[in-house]
Amino acid sequence: MPSKSSGRKQASSKQSAAVRHRERTEQTRSRLLTAGRTIFARDGFEGAKLEEIASEAGYTRGALYANFESKEDLFIAMLEENIQERISYARKLLAKQHDVKKRIEAFRQLFMEKARERSWALLWLEFKLFALRHPEFKAKLSEMRERVSLSSSEMLEEFFGETSGVKFPVRSCVLGMALGALAHGLQLDHMLDKSIREEEIETVVTLFLDAMLPLPKLR
Repeated sequence: MPSKSSGRKQASSKQSAAVRHRERTEQTRSRLLTAGRTIFARDGFEGAKLEEIASEAGYTRGALYANFESKEDLFIAMLEENIQERISYARKLLAKQHDVKKRIEAFRQLFMEKARERSWALLWLEFKLFALRHPEFKAKLSEMRERVSLSSSEMLEEFFGETSGVKFPVRSCVLGMALGALAHGLQLDHMLDKSIREEEIETVVTLFLDAMLPLPKLR
């Protein structure tokens, strides 16, 4: 009959094995997502091949399918990870600013920096069109957008909400959606029409943020 000590060791060994398995799975998933960013940015959503993504990550196609059901699932997961990372970065940046005016200026600069990322705007547009043409993936995209919209709304409320004296003219979730649409739209038009100058885009962004994040009036 096995001793209590032996039983505890077996249980501990199983737990350790489970932890190692989970860590390996998370590492594999992370590497696949990183590889996905590289290949999707280079080839676009439609042109990207799962074999190349798996190879870029150092795995087989089987390893990819063990973590993601399809290219669409991988792309949606990549989008969500990227957006959540941006929100997390914005939180850290804004937390350093205790004055609401400086906080809005820091947010504007960050927004302009992200709005210049052309591949991101193109990928978003391409996948939105794909999802609209394939309703079976539209639902998954909508679910992901709900999650990131909640994170974005919480960030906006925390740093620019009523505690800062800023009164949003629309709901924070609508403001977050509008910011994304503005960034992507301006970047796409700028790619098509080089007569639009960077400083003009920055002026439009500043005017928009001034309207959406009005500073509290001094009494």
